[in-house]
Amino acid sequence: MSLIKRIVFSFYVRGPSRSKVKRITKHLKKTDNILDIGSGYGAVSWLLRKQGYKVTPLDVKNKSCTKEIRPIIYNGRKIPFKDKSFDVALLITVLHHTKNPEEVLKEARRVAKRLIVMEETYSNIFQKYVTFIIDSLVNFEFLGHPHTNKTDAEWRRTFRNMGLEVCDVNKKRQLVFLEQVTYFLR
Repeated sequence: MSLIKRIVFSFYVRGPSRSKVKRITKHLKKTDNILDIGSGYGAVSWLLRKQGYKVTPLDVKNKSCTKEIRPIIYNGRKIPFKDKSFDVALLITVLHHTKNPEEVLKEARRVAKRLIVMEETYSNIFQKYVTFIIDSLVNFEFLGHPHTNKTDAEWRRTFRNMGLEVCDVNKKRQLVFLEQVTYFLR
């Protein structure tokens, strides 16, 4: 593994990913079969596996920074698993990177019994653009990033329109301006 990948992975494991995993594990059972949709650098999948969870990483390309996590690659539209193959699908800060979040949610719902969605939300125009800028910097994505972020109310409306029940919500302030919201859905 290259030095840069080791540094990136170490940063994510110690910081943001550890915090994310801590917020979602109270809604996971050790017996759950988990699909990590948009597994990115692989830190969330790696941390969950280290805690004894069975996790299948899935992404549109292999951006993993560890040899231990190799995602299944898919086309970003049709998830290559049968209906209800998983107990839980994780969509951890991934939907705003997709052109059609509803399409990804629909597929996640098809293959999993429960969904955990974590997204940065905004409540005003200033916060919206700060969120866009910080997200582009953190993810090294400057061109072609769809920034399909939503307000909390817009996410809840999206879930309701799709027939998803919001069972629990966790909000966490990030970097002063950002609010990261985790939705636990059935």
